[in-house]
Amino acid sequence: MGFIAIIILICLFIAFIFLDSLAIKNSFSKLQGDIIPGAVAMSHIKSRVVEIRAWTMTYIIRGNRVRQGKLLKDSLKEQWADLQEQTGIHFEHEESHIGVEEQDAAAVIVNLVKKFISVSAEIVELKDEGVQSEELFEKVRIEFGPLFYPLNQLLDDHLAVHLNELAKAETDVQGMLKALAIYGPISGFLIILLTLFIWKYTDRYLQRYFRERDRAEKALMEANQEISDLNRRMAEELKAAAELQQSLLPKSLPEISEVDFTWVFNPCEELAGDSLNIFRLDEENLGFYSIDVSGHGVSSALYSFALCKILSPELDQSTLLKRYDNSDQGYILLSPAVVAENLNIRFPLDQTAKHYFTFFYGILNIKSLQLRYVSAGHPGFIYYGRNSRPRIIETPGAPIGFMQEPGYSEHSLQLQPGDRLCIYSDGITEALNLKNEQYGDGRFIAIIGKNGRHSLKECVAAVIEDVESWSAGNKQSDDISIIALEIIKPE
Repeated sequence: MGFIAIIILICLFIAFIFLDSLAIKNSFSKLQGDIIPGAVAMSHIKSRVVEIRAWTMTYIIRGNRVRQGKLLKDSLKEQWADLQEQTGIHFEHEESHIGVEEQDAAAVIVNLVKKFISVSAEIVELKDEGVQSEELFEKVRIEFGPLFYPLNQLLDDHLAVHLNELAKAETDVQGMLKALAIYGPISGFLIILLTLFIWKYTDRYLQRYFRERDRAEKALMEANQEISDLNRRMAEELKAAAELQQSLLPKSLPEISEVDFTWVFNPCEELAGDSLNIFRLDEENLGFYSIDVSGHGVSSALYSFALCKILSPELDQSTLLKRYDNSDQGYILLSPAVVAENLNIRFPLDQTAKHYFTFFYGILNIKSLQLRYVSAGHPGFIYYGRNSRPRIIETPGAPIGFMQEPGYSEHSLQLQPGDRLCIYSDGITEALNLKNEQYGDGRFIAIIGKNGRHSLKECVAAVIEDVESWSAGNKQSDDISIIALEIIKPE
């Protein structure tokens, strides 16, 4: 084992020398391939800008004279093309290795260069058309100068950055060369001393290390296996809980010729805090409710599950919806307001988990088409009358468990054939797009109205499709639930 340790230390020494040499080589390569060419290119661009300005002013004064064997206009065209090309090549190359602020400054320079060339060309064209020099100098003052001076300053700043990088790179190379010259021999000497020390003690300590490593690896494997088993069981339990929660949703809608129902339930996680149901209360009355428990996750889902069980329409499981008596009928339907009051008594605000819930409960008489309902903090529902536009009917009321005596009131709405209602949770209107903007009531009402001629199920499907399109790219942050009903027109 001692020989292995010595070999490892020698390899470390060689690696130190190699990596330091490689770093020096990379620094030289960066100087030759990036920093120095960048500074030269930046200087060239600045020179072109200054020359174009000078030649443009000369063109205003003297016109298209011959200069160095070429017409001044032809020389300017070459300068424009060269400046455009060099600017594009330089800043396109720089985008891959400069920061966001430098990229923004580079974009500004590119845009200013384009405008600078455009104004210069425009001045030349105006001169050729015979525009007076005074007007052209005024254009220089108003348009050309305000482009040249900021552009010249930005180019100076950019050139200064390149020069600073050049100075820093030179300093780094000198520092690495000095470090290699000083610390190389010192490191070699120290490694030799350390090798002599390890030669004596390495076997015992390495053996102890390998024994402890084997024990740690074994313990880690056992812990990983245990965590894997726990995750698997948790996933299975969450799946079973989700299936159990789904089982409480309407399995089949009441078959009633006078009313058409549809519903949507899209949880944002495996378990949801939302819940809903549609059921017969008796031969003449239908009941339906929508619940939205605060928060997310298992605790909210358990809370929602308990509420669904309590509000179950099964005769042997519910005392909140009906009160039995000794009359011939055998029971009395409790009003929606009384149901909300009873829930508020049973479910005061959970001081541990801080849970509360919003609640909408309605009773629809299928003979008279009268809807009696209560809303406890739930979003207002959409009413789409046969001969009117869709609108939101807001009903004030505190969430269940928020107040000891909220004083819930029953409300009523007389429906007509062709009317539609949409009861929903705030997961729809508060859905966010990538700009962090909410879907909102206005968009919701608009899509309902747009699909009013379609069937009820198609209309609700269009709403869900529009919400998903709105929040595309964003993870669904809240449960989405909808109950929709339509009074069928008699044939």
